[in-house]
Amino acid sequence: MNDSPDHSDQPQSGPGPASSTAASPQSAGGTEPLAIWAIVLGILGLPGSLIFSIIAVILGRRALRYVDMPPRNLGGTGIARWGQILGWIGIVMSAFWIIMVLALGF
Repeated sequence: MNDSPDHSDQPQSGPGPASSTAASPQSAGGTEPLAIWAIVLGILGLPGSLIFSIIAVILGRRALRYVDMPPRNLGGTGIARWGQILGWIGIVMSAFWIIMVLALGF
């Protein structure tokens, strides 16, 4: 008589088609570099740098397009969107500073 328990009905861990360690499609390829650049330039544009803000909006839009391309399989949608949002906030702040400078005559 065999006293060892039968483990045939329990899932086995390890590589295979039913493995739970398979990477998700979004994280398989990493993050789109343009998305990272968009958020970095968006942050740098917040103090009022119009050039950085405009570039952040453009790179964010481009990164969103590249993330959706099937063969690349990259993530970074949220980062790209936040880069765009910060870029638009920077553009508004830059416009505010330009208006203030023109109105006060600095």
